[in-house]
Parts: sequence; C-alpha cells; structure tokens
Amino acid sequence: MLAAVALAVSVNVSKTKTARKRAMSRAVQEVAEYLGNTPAIARSSYIDSRVFDRYGTGWTIAGALDELGLEDEYGGPAFQGPIEEAVLDLLENKKSSDAVEKTA
Repeated sequence: MLAAVALAVSVNVSKTKTARKRAMSRAVQEVAEYLGNTPAIARSSYIDSRVFDRYGTGWTIAGALDELGLEDEYGGPAFQGPIEEAVLDLLENKKSSDAVEKTA
C-alpha cells in the first residue's frame, strides 16, 4: 500500500523510463525505511510486484489520493479505507474503478 501511494504521487514527474525506474527505487526505499528493513527485504517480502507491473503500464491509485486522510475514525492511519480499496482495485486490475487511473 505504501509503495502504491509513493508511485501515485510520482506520476507527474515520471514521464521517462529512467524516471519511472527512479520512482520505483524511491518507493522501495521509503517502504524499507518505514518498516525498518532493507530495500531488498521490502521489495521481496512486503511489496506486491503487481504494483510495479501496473505502474510500468501507467496505472496507479492517483484517483484515490484526494481521499487520503478522510477516514471517519479519528486516530487511524491516514492510508486506510479508500486507499486500501484503491490498492485492491489496482491489484485486481479493475480499470473501471474511479481510484485507478491511467497516467501514461
């Protein structure tokens, strides 16, 4: 989920293949730092490879970013709820979801 958010945020700057690779590397490093693991462990154990596959073809959860932090329950993590649903839609390749957007 964290990697999907990181990649969705980077869509405006990742127009080239090299920029997309840098964005994926940065997302892995952010997830690793957040979880207290190495990037290799984060990528192999915690990040679903379909997130990168979809990103590589231009699909992200950018449509759900406006809902980040709008959960009803005070004190809950800001990425749950609509963001989780968007990631599930992305992983299931539901292109009809409002949260899943083709960016490239």
